[in-house]
Amino acid sequence: MDTTQTDSQQFSIHKIFLQDELNTHNIISEIPSPCYVLCYESLESNLQTLHYVARESEAKILVALKGYSFWREFSGVRKYLNGATCSGVNEARLAYEEITLKAQNPLGKYNNIFPSQQDLAKDSHKYIKESPENIYLQSQNNYKEICVFSPSYKESQMREIVQYATHIIFNSFGQWEKFYGIIEEKNKEIREHLKQKKYNNIQKYQDSVSVNSNKDTQYAQELYESDKVYKQDDLQHIATPSIPNKIIMQQKEIQVGLRINPLYSEVSPPIYNPCIPKSRLGIIPSEFIKNLEFFATKENISTIEFFTKYFSGLHFHTHCEQDSSSLQRTLPHVIEHFHHYIQVCKWINFGGGHHITRKDYNIELLIDIIKDFKQKYHDIEVFLEPGEAVGWQVGDLIGEVVDIIENDGRVAILDISASCHMPDCLEMPYRPECYKISFMQENDNQAQVPEIANSPQIEKQTYQIEKDLGENIGTYQYRFGGSTCLAGDIIGDYSFNTPLHIGDRIAFCDMIHYTIVKNTTFNGIELPSLGVVKNHSFKLLKKFSYFDFKERN
Repeated sequence: MDTTQTDSQQFSIHKIFLQDELNTHNIISEIPSPCYVLCYESLESNLQTLHYVARESEAKILVALKGYSFWREFSGVRKYLNGATCSGVNEARLAYEEITLKAQNPLGKYNNIFPSQQDLAKDSHKYIKESPENIYLQSQNNYKEICVFSPSYKESQMREIVQYATHIIFNSFGQWEKFYGIIEEKNKEIREHLKQKKYNNIQKYQDSVSVNSNKDTQYAQELYESDKVYKQDDLQHIATPSIPNKIIMQQKEIQVGLRINPLYSEVSPPIYNPCIPKSRLGIIPSEFIKNLEFFATKENISTIEFFTKYFSGLHFHTHCEQDSSSLQRTLPHVIEHFHHYIQVCKWINFGGGHHITRKDYNIELLIDIIKDFKQKYHDIEVFLEPGEAVGWQVGDLIGEVVDIIENDGRVAILDISASCHMPDCLEMPYRPECYKISFMQENDNQAQVPEIANSPQIEKQTYQIEKDLGENIGTYQYRFGGSTCLAGDIIGDYSFNTPLHIGDRIAFCDMIHYTIVKNTTFNGIELPSLGVVKNHSFKLLKKFSYFDFKERN
């Protein structure tokens, strides 16, 4: 048990943070202000932890794009996770473009998987490796789920979502009834396409390798005759009008589920609790049974028969930044109300809010809970969809001190805004941790700065880093505020043992999740740039401009 516990904690124990990188490598001058800076090693640590949970529990873990959509650095997400959960058509398309397509064709060399005779003749060995069989097996190993849930869909959205989704989850029977036909139409297209085309793909490959050795041709013929690959699952190649010249490699029909409300959640404050009275999220037990009885009666079948005919799974999301013990207390409520239907489900989605990568999270309990649930329910497929656990402590928002004024104390005005760039600070509210990066003044003495980091000092260091000591504790005390006209655009009160200067940097910790996805341009405030520290170097990924502000107004 001790060894297992060590295994589950090994990634968080050795996690490297952005502050560590800034302490040991003189890169702060390369970072523009304001800027969200991802520390890639921190992200890798989180993803390895999540992959460990998935491997040990045999659950599927999806990134929740509503919380973490930093797609420019999704290589690790594609490597370690099973796909994405999406809140609508835009996130579904992003997941398809940046996770599904790139996982299934990581080389990104062609829009058509079958090379031309001319290309094949140039480098036959390369293309043999990338045969339909190998591409399919690769897509099996790298097959990614795209689960979509929204409280409501519009028809135009649904018609595009079905191009990307592997699972579509409805918030009501009314929405399901409205859009079931569109999903069934798509599934019928998939079935018909597979029936007509699955052997044609093998035939194309057989033709393409005819210029090669007899051995290759014989192999293609055997593959064609045995159908040994395609019997494992279905393979679909269809273009979507939203992504011209792309190939969808969707091996399964779209599965349909319902979001349920088990009438139990420990989440606080109420703004994040989906089980409060009159919540719009999830179907409460009485309405669940009432609607099943209504629709089953129309078809003169039992509620169980109706459910299994049209639905393959259930979804609940009742957690927010919580430990596995909360899930342990929640599941009895889910089982109490929905046991008979879970028994006939192919899958169940435990939702997000599982704070798996937090240092004190009980990972082994989570694994045991999932294993026990799977054993109880015929090895049912279990999904988890964390957003925060992916982006937890993987980077900071770095801004600059623009001015310092006096008004019953020192007030530092920054080029970042709680309202525009860190809205959860006002919504929850909460006071984010931070550290200041003070550029060396001529009369500064390094020895005056208290313990800065455990890491060795860099050569020719031009700045000092000091952690915030808390409200009204250090010698120098400041209130941090943004540059908007909103009087309440206040980040919090902070203190240090060394003074703050105009031009110094302030880094707010853990600001990569639920921040970028919520940014606004209120007051015309500039959007922070996006960057990454990787291999001890900073790389600017995206810089926004006036046109980003103009084109969304």
